[in-house]
Amino acid sequence: MTASPEALLQARVRKHLELLGLPCLQKSLDEILAWARKERPGALSLIERAVAADAELVTTRAIEGRLRHSGLPERPTLETFDFDFQPAIDKALVMQLAELDFIRNHEDVLLTGNAGTGKSHIVKAIAVRACAAGHQGHLPPLPHADGRAVRRPRRQYLR
Repeated sequence: MTASPEALLQARVRKHLELLGLPCLQKSLDEILAWARKERPGALSLIERAVAADAELVTTRAIEGRLRHSGLPERPTLETFDFDFQPAIDKALVMQLAELDFIRNHEDVLLTGNAGTGKSHIVKAIAVRACAAGHQGHLPPLPHADGRAVRRPRRQYLR
C-alpha cells in the first residue's frame, strides 16, 4: 500500500525541519497543523506560530552564550537592587544607564564609591541587560580587596 500524498509531504517537511535544526517545530508540527486546519489562519500567522518557539530558543541560547562569555560569576538584576538601602545612588541615572545608550554611543562609564555601596551589583546588572540586548562584553576580574593588582585580561569591553 502506498502512503498518501499528505503523509509523503509531511515526511519531507519533517526531514526539512531536521536539516534546518528546528527542534521545537519538529515536536509541535502535528499540533500546529491541527490548529491551522481548525482556525484557518492567514499564511503569515501560520508561519509566525510555526517558527516562534524556535526563534525564542535561538534567542535564549544566544543570550546564555553571551552571558557565559562575559565572565559574570553571578547575574544580578536592577530589580533586585535595594535602592532604599543606598539612597545616595541616583536611581533615575542608573535606570538611564540600563537603557544602554552609552554602549550605542561608544561612551565610557565609571562608577566610583566606597566599598559595599552596590557598584558591582549595578555594573553586573547592566552587563546582564546588555547581553540580553545583543551586546557582547567581558567583565574583567575586580582588584583584590587588599589592593593587589589583578592581571587584566585582553578583552574588557561591552559592544
